[in-house]
Amino acid sequence: MDKECEDMYKAYQGKESELVDVLKREAKFVSDAKAKEEEFEGRLKTLSKELQEARSILTTTSQPADCQCEILKSRLTELKHHVADRNAKITALELQFEADNLPIKKKVAVLEKSLDQAKHKISELKAEVRRYQEQMHDVTVGLRTECDRCRRGPPLREESSAQTSPSVAGDTAVDTKKDKEIAILKALCKSRNARIAELEQGTKPSRSLRSALKEGKENSNTPANPK
Repeated sequence: MDKECEDMYKAYQGKESELVDVLKREAKFVSDAKAKEEEFEGRLKTLSKELQEARSILTTTSQPADCQCEILKSRLTELKHHVADRNAKITALELQFEADNLPIKKKVAVLEKSLDQAKHKISELKAEVRRYQEQMHDVTVGLRTECDRCRRGPPLREESSAQTSPSVAGDTAVDTKKDKEIAILKALCKSRNARIAELEQGTKPSRSLRSALKEGKENSNTPANPK
């Protein structure tokens, strides 16, 4: 059972480390995507301003003699294509982010399942410790009862000492056996308690995992700006 718990704990740690690495990569990807999105937004603002200026010039009633309407119309068409291209790239980045985020969600589900299994194993170990403690208590009570009965019994006569010596030796052997049982149960309880503490410590997410999960959650919850 200890070997099974140890293997499960090591597997949990490995999956936790793997998830942290994946979340860090995805967080960097999201950060790069947001930087590109901000760059696109700046370009779009500039283009929008140029569009407004171009429209203002086109709608002006009093045009100068050297009006460059055709040039401005061509520039306006070019800017519209540029805006459409940027919007398409932003949409593609958003779809790619959603696709890359799906494996992370699956890995999180696997880790949560492993965590539940570890908690279940801890509960089983605690129940086992309680059983050992109850057995140790029963053995201790029985030993004390026999000792009290021996102390309250009448003193042995001189003439019967030779006949009762095997009984005394048997009682001594029983006491020794029960002392050994108590020692074994105490050792088992100590071992199980140590293992429970180790598993409980292992089921707590590490600081790096919590940080990565928080960063990934914040990035995934950030709404995309309308274009």
